[in-house]
Amino acid sequence: MALQTQVNIDLPLAVAGQKATPDQSVYTPINYVADENGVKVGTFCWAGTEAGVATATTTGTAAPLGFVERVISTYIYDVLDGATETVREGQGLTIAVRGDYYVQTSEAATVGGQVYVDKTNGKILAAAGSNGIAAPGWVFKTAGSANDMVIISNWSVPAGSTGGGSGGPVDLSNVTGTLGVANGGTGATTAEAARTALGLGDIATQNTPLPVANGGTGATDAANARTNLGAAASE
Repeated sequence: MALQTQVNIDLPLAVAGQKATPDQSVYTPINYVADENGVKVGTFCWAGTEAGVATATTTGTAAPLGFVERVISTYIYDVLDGATETVREGQGLTIAVRGDYYVQTSEAATVGGQVYVDKTNGKILAAAGSNGIAAPGWVFKTAGSANDMVIISNWSVPAGSTGGGSGGPVDLSNVTGTLGVANGGTGATTAEAARTALGLGDIATQNTPLPVANGGTGATDAANARTNLGAAASE
């Protein structure tokens, strides 16, 4: 373990892997353990070749399994080891598939930018580059320069006009164009076109009385409606 070489005058904003908001995370349905190389908290990981084992690297193009949350449950067995924040082989990992987290970005990040993951170590990138793989749904919520501590999240992911649901709350403020019927919209920008797209025809614009036989009153005013329904006027 190397000797300390500097002393900071301010407390850090956070530690990579720390929750940015409490009790807002969703985790993998099974508990994974780290592979023989260990997995660092505050990074993304992938499912390994062995069931229930996660790895910090990948050679493929598959999306990451999730984000490794920092929890105080890992032991450092060698007294000469430093606080590497690495979960050793066989130890349990807390892997979030949804949430808000502090991370150390390897590149300058902008608010709303897509989060990419370095497939050689699981670290956070702001662009695909040669080693980057997109982390679906994860975006930067705060901006920062390279090596800064920033927040990433995949809650309230902006919906695209042709995109489907994200599995959680969706922010529709950035939607452009028309939202298709298949995505919960009307597929139109006018009331007339919306009725057509929804198969409503002209029923929504009826200006004539709906007959009693069809569930209506056959009238356009209360007096005639009571007459048609055989109801007495109220005293």
